[in-house]
Amino acid sequence: MASKQMKHQCALEGGINRSMDGQEAALRIPEFQIKKFEEMPVVVTHVVSPGNFYIQHKDNNLQELSDIMAKKNSRSYAEINCIPDIGAYVMGWSAEQELWCRAQVTKICGMKSGNRHLCSRFEAIRNIEVEIRRIDYGDSTCLSLWNIKELCGEIAKIPAQALQVSLADVKPVNGESWSTEAVRWFKDKVNKRTLYARLYPEGSRVIVELFMEKGKIGAMRYV
Repeated sequence: MASKQMKHQCALEGGINRSMDGQEAALRIPEFQIKKFEEMPVVVTHVVSPGNFYIQHKDNNLQELSDIMAKKNSRSYAEINCIPDIGAYVMGWSAEQELWCRAQVTKICGMKSGNRHLCSRFEAIRNIEVEIRRIDYGDSTCLSLWNIKELCGEIAKIPAQALQVSLADVKPVNGESWSTEAVRWFKDKVNKRTLYARLYPEGSRVIVELFMEKGKIGAMRYV
């Protein structure tokens, strides 16, 4: 039964347009603007571990960016019976924050559980979900195609507002993976707090020093 459902879903997805006009593949959002060694106020937006988390500038205005996206009268991917390509940049609606967010499609999740019996491809697309990574936050989530729209070039020109970083001078105790306790401690330490960061690019990654106070010589400042 599961095999038949999977084949049915694949057939549906194969019959639906997978891109809108080819423009989505050409979009490239500029990288986060790094000022080496300069100390700047930041907030942590998403934590995987102390060696892999995301920061934003404290004073960015993502509400304003959301308002710009909200004014775009584009239709959702569900309304145009279309599935975005993996890697495509899109606008996604965050119900939790009540914001439109820039995102990149990372996975086609398929249809919502309990809706795989639908036989019409136009009915099916209303229940398809895709996984997206939010460009300006760093986290990932699954959204219905009703909550995803094509990202226009104007909005894509704004640099990413979140940067993936690794905390300087720390390693897991066992040298391999971070414990649940260590990750929880780090999340509690940085949650809803303004921190001060110095960035040090090292090849393909960025190392960050985080401080709890703005620069004071001789002060105990580390997180």
